[in-house]
Amino acid sequence: MESHTRDLYIRGVAAAKAGEVAEANHYFEWLLRLDPPIEEKIDSYFWMSEIEPDVEKALSYVKEILMLDASEPRARRKWAVANGTLQEKDIISPDTFQPIPETDHDAKASRFVCSRCGGRLSFHPSSQSLVCEYCQVVTAQKTALPKSLGDVPQDDFIANLATAKGHIQPIVASVIHCQGCNASFLMSPGLISKNCPYCYSPYVLDTQKEETCILPNGIIPFKIPLKQAMQSFNEWLENHLDLAEVSITQPMIGTYVPVWTFDVQGVIPWEASEQQGRTIQTKTGEKTIFYDDYLMLATIRVSPVLHAALKAFDLRSLVPFDESYAVDWPAEIFQIPLADASLRVRQEILSLARGEIERNEAQETRNLHLDSTKMYIDAFRLVLLPVWLGEYEVDERGYKVAINGQTGCVYAGLPKSARKSWISEFLGI
Repeated sequence: MESHTRDLYIRGVAAAKAGEVAEANHYFEWLLRLDPPIEEKIDSYFWMSEIEPDVEKALSYVKEILMLDASEPRARRKWAVANGTLQEKDIISPDTFQPIPETDHDAKASRFVCSRCGGRLSFHPSSQSLVCEYCQVVTAQKTALPKSLGDVPQDDFIANLATAKGHIQPIVASVIHCQGCNASFLMSPGLISKNCPYCYSPYVLDTQKEETCILPNGIIPFKIPLKQAMQSFNEWLENHLDLAEVSITQPMIGTYVPVWTFDVQGVIPWEASEQQGRTIQTKTGEKTIFYDDYLMLATIRVSPVLHAALKAFDLRSLVPFDESYAVDWPAEIFQIPLADASLRVRQEILSLARGEIERNEAQETRNLHLDSTKMYIDAFRLVLLPVWLGEYEVDERGYKVAINGQTGCVYAGLPKSARKSWISEFLGI
């Protein structure tokens, strides 16, 4: 900040803190007429929005900030509060300790039973409906495909990062009181659906009533039933292994896996050293990035095959979350908070950008340095994706299996010996 503009800024801030609105605006407007650097413009407009009593005029200053920098967090939060997508009471102070309850508590959950015979209902992938397992009556037909992905809402990332929603991690177990047999049982912190262990009534936690939960924005319902998943897995085994050597150690279990999706954009400036004759020159450039719905696992259940299965989903099939889709299906809630997931996304994208720059623009350079400050996350979703999970064993060593519940594609670990023979067969050598 230059000396003459710094003096104007300090005087403006002092007047604003003293409640002298007219004097503060005088100094800030004077500073803006001098066409200062963008950081000084943003700070001046922010202070003007803070002290302006007229709501519409204050918002006009916020708009000016967003035109200069669409990712400016203070302005994004103010805009979110103004349009009702963020409540001021939800914004947390970094200087205030936010206690997390440590005891189990009663929770509200919806029980799904047949209205005709009282039998258990379950969601059937083949019919995309709730079906009674006893009288086979279709209770509710579900529409699996929305008109567009826009039907599944997104949340403002920067605004939500200022609230507990961006940082909280569910650790409290919920107590469910069964309406069928009056038994009480625990819903583990990592689940939002479970069957009563006594009468097997399926329950789905009403996460809207839970302070420690975030309701998913969307879900892709299961489309691949167990029979089809097992058929795909058996075909995969026949193509890759000697079946006589294989033993199934964990049968296929269909579960909804929580995933964060992020919209990321911006530019990544970079510089590197390049040898030119006897001198070393600095080479610079910028890489533009844009990722729509970049996926990041929200569960601590991590394996390469699960990552591969999740990356293959067609998110155009997302529908707004409805608890009916999770009836009689295990469904996890997130275990990795939004803030932590966003950091992992930034690291992954930065690593991808580094590889592309090294291959395409900086092959003959060294000491490559990337600046991630101009890369920002615009929006996010929490979604549930269907996956069949299992495990098989060869020579007393286990290998994970993940089957995409939307497409039926199989992703599984392979023994080294089988991997080599399969590659040789594929290449014809």
